[in-house]
Amino acid sequence: MASGTKVLVALFLLSTATPASGKQLILCQRPGSPDAVITLGASTQFNRTLDCIVGNFVADMTACAPNGAYGLSAPTGSGQLVGVVDRWQDYVDHSGGVVSHFANADKIYFAGGFNWPDKGGLTDKWSFTVNRLTGQAELKEFPGHSPYTTEELRKLSDVKPVSYLCHQAKPQF
Repeated sequence: MASGTKVLVALFLLSTATPASGKQLILCQRPGSPDAVITLGASTQFNRTLDCIVGNFVADMTACAPNGAYGLSAPTGSGQLVGVVDRWQDYVDHSGGVVSHFANADKIYFAGGFNWPDKGGLTDKWSFTVNRLTGQAELKEFPGHSPYTTEELRKLSDVKPVSYLCHQAKPQF
């Protein structure tokens, strides 16, 4: 085998044994509560790069979406991801979980809820916002809120945010 080929094979093996360079893990912790984990660049589905969040507040859905878009989960079973859309108008006929997401230089935001076209539309269940500059994060849960409640109205409500502290993490194995 030529030395150039050996180098290429070695580089290929090394690249397949290590995580993708675009994947970033963020661990969010709160004493006495289960951790929340955000994975930026978690996977590619539907020809899009997806960012994901997992935590005990996420239920019956796969909380993944492209930056600036929405992830749609199946209405039954494991709540697997069944599609992504760029505009809210494109999920109005979807039944099941909906996750919205955006990330920029100073903030990471996810919100999850369920859309039922025959029952009034989207009802948000939670939002998780991370300040990338300080590591401070806020979880807000919205049980029983009516559909189409805006973030401005939620700020005026009695919803008490739960604080987390986040930092970039590296897998141990």
